[in-house]
Amino acid sequence: MSCGERLNRAGTAVTIYDRSSRIGGLLQTGVPSFKLDKALLTRRKTLLEQAGIRFALGISVDEAILSRLLEENDAVFLGLGGSICARHAKTGCRPVLLQSHSRNPVPQAQDCCTVTVPSATTCRGRIATRRPSSAR
Repeated sequence: MSCGERLNRAGTAVTIYDRSSRIGGLLQTGVPSFKLDKALLTRRKTLLEQAGIRFALGISVDEAILSRLLEENDAVFLGLGGSICARHAKTGCRPVLLQSHSRNPVPQAQDCCTVTVPSATTCRGRIATRRPSSAR
């Protein structure tokens, strides 16, 4: 949704497809209601629609739909969410292998998501900052 919002602000026509009937991905299904009021996601959808973003919910983008989208649009962003990474936690995120077109290369997002934090280690997906040895 963030990518769609930024593209929309830049004047690009945006349609967000989601296989779920509700927006939000893991925010909708993985975060309990007592931690995140789901009305916020409904409000977010309303605001995005008012800004001109269209939603195609309940549609699983298969190979045929993806091919059509690639033919009909200048660019397609595939944001597959965190559920793919969660299902492949032991081996890391599974790459999505798509046939590249010479004019439209398909980069993998993982190559762009390197986070560098000094004095930090990763612990079960969270960044934990180490205390300096003098503070121990």
